[in-house]
Amino acid sequence: MNKKGFAVYYVIFFIIIIMMFAFVYLSQVRHSTKNLVRDFDKMTAKELCDFGFSAAKNIIYKNYAGGNFNFHSGIQLPIIFETNTGKSVISKISILNELTVNNRKIEYEFNNVNFYDLGTRKGLYDVFKVEVEGITLTSEKMKATSFIKVIRMENP
Repeated sequence: MNKKGFAVYYVIFFIIIIMMFAFVYLSQVRHSTKNLVRDFDKMTAKELCDFGFSAAKNIIYKNYAGGNFNFHSGIQLPIIFETNTGKSVISKISILNELTVNNRKIEYEFNNVNFYDLGTRKGLYDVFKVEVEGITLTSEKMKATSFIKVIRMENP
């Protein structure tokens, strides 16, 4: 075998090795890009949930400021907010009536409960259960539940 043929084998061998490294590198880049886009969509869905919670707190605040303490029984649900990145859906605003603590179910309606501060009754409080869902344009979904305590202080 002559030296030219041997050199061709070396060149082909090194080209194959370089192509293998390039393939592995490009597949890693593509995989990282997919994960980055998916994580961005999850963050967007979380932000839509946060927007839904803020909107629910605003609804509760405005009703309580207006003296409407029983608004949750007549509210039309779901409430849907459309944005450029997706939708925020408030699916539930209700008085909390059951709670699980240490695998023990507590059934109690947290409505007009006496509020005490340093042993002195200061007013009443209600606890709302709010359920929201964030849906991105790429159909990434996130559901979340939060409890909101509203204290109604009595005038001294």
